Amino acid sequence: NIEEALEKYDWLKKYFWNVVEVDQDKFTAAAELYGRGGCFIRVAPNTRIKFPIQACLFIGTHGAFQAPHNVIIAEPGSEIHILTGCTTGYKVKKALHAGITEIYVKHRARVTFTMIHSWPDEADVRPRTGVLIEDEGVFISNYISLYPFKSLQACPVAYLIGKNSSVKFNNIMYVSKSTRIDSGARIVLSGEGAKGESIFKSVATGNAVIVNRGEIVGAAPHTRGHLECRGLVLCPSATIRAIPELVAKHSQTDLSHEAAIGKLQEEQLHYLMARGVSPDMAISLLVKGFLDPEMPELPPMLQAEIKKSLAMLEDRGL
Repeated sequence: NIEEALEKYDWLKKYFWNVVEVDQDKFTAAAELYGRGGCFIRVAPNTRIKFPIQACLFIGTHGAFQAPHNVIIAEPGSEIHILTGCTTGYKVKKALHAGITEIYVKHRARVTFTMIHSWPDEADVRPRTGVLIEDEGVFISNYISLYPFKSLQACPVAYLIGKNSSVKFNNIMYVSKSTRIDSGARIVLSGEGAKGESIFKSVATGNAVIVNRGEIVGAAPHTRGHLECRGLVLCPSATIRAIPELVAKHSQTDLSHEAAIGKLQEEQLHYLMARGVSPDMAISLLVKGFLDPEMPELPPMLQAEIKKSLAMLEDRGL
């Protein structure tokens, strides 16, 4: 618990509001004024935790405002895999989540942060996340959302201040009904040789609207960055918009982006249906295959959790 940790460790306060600014917007201000709770995770130097650490954020009151402040510190040479989930009680239909997460990846540390969201239909989600990565540090973020809710607005920021540091954002979304998504990532490459990648895979159906924003700033020599957005639109009333932004502030930075938005290939559907697969199941199989991520850097336990979540799409039949 972050509040207990603050009472126990005087030095922890200096890690608050460093990589997320308290006056960034009305949600960060509200989190400072009215938020409470949150988790504190610190990995000691040269400690490698073999099994994933699990954390869960739960809203049990209808109409509640939840704004925890989470701090994660990976000391030099350490490694940790964190699996988090966010959900509500079965009677909760409406809620506002505005969690603050600040992550510090120190020299040669490695952090994998996997989040699986499951919110109710009337939930508004406004997380604010900042990551600071030092020399040769590695941060990998996996965000998965497969169920409808009201809206999401999120853009985590990674500051790569260390030499040869790296970051990778993987976003997997199946967006349905009238859900509104405005999501992406911002990567600032300030350390020499730093590299960053943001990959966004999304499927929109119903009246869903997805806006994918990605920004990479190359501000140091020998830096590399890549943005990738791939989307499937399953019906005429759904929308996907990709907004990539590349900012070169140094002559020796190499930045690129790739975007492709379209529909399912009819040839693939016909192929499956010709072999006895129903139309709905054929769509489910193709969507699952499209979203299925290639994440060899994850331990088997986390890969199994992600594949289990994607298998639910097939069970639902879309």
